[in-house]
Amino acid sequence: MIQTAVVAILLIAGAVIAQANDSTLYSQTSIAIPGLAGIAVTRLQVLEGLGAALVLVWLAGVIDALVLHRKVRQRDELLHSLEQELLKMKSTAYDQQQPALADIRGRLEALVQDVRNIMTRIDSAGPSAPPSRLVPDEPMMPGKAMGTIRAPEV
Repeated sequence: MIQTAVVAILLIAGAVIAQANDSTLYSQTSIAIPGLAGIAVTRLQVLEGLGAALVLVWLAGVIDALVLHRKVRQRDELLHSLEQELLKMKSTAYDQQQPALADIRGRLEALVQDVRNIMTRIDSAGPSAPPSRLVPDEPMMPGKAMGTIRAPEV
């Protein structure tokens, strides 16, 4: 957009300068091109050639910008498809893990129930039974290895 405005301003400025110097536009100028003899052209023809070159450069810039936008759009579409595929893979992995997690959950619940049954039997045995919990010989200190474990005295 900006380059279009710049090209339009340059062309308009060139037209204004050409109108201000109308008498000099038709004067002959000789241009020397290597391999050719001097070519006689008017200044108006030189300005027309420069204007045409400017328009060609502008068109090349517009085409380049369109190609760049197309590449960016393609990469965005590719990234979106990769994100969708990754999401599908994660969903499939989650669905595959659910039966295993349910099995583990069932086993843990059964183990918790067994532990509760054992604790109930121990509590129902009464206070005459020795405590089933083990205590360390000395209190644990941070950074210090734990001593031997012994049963508490009754």
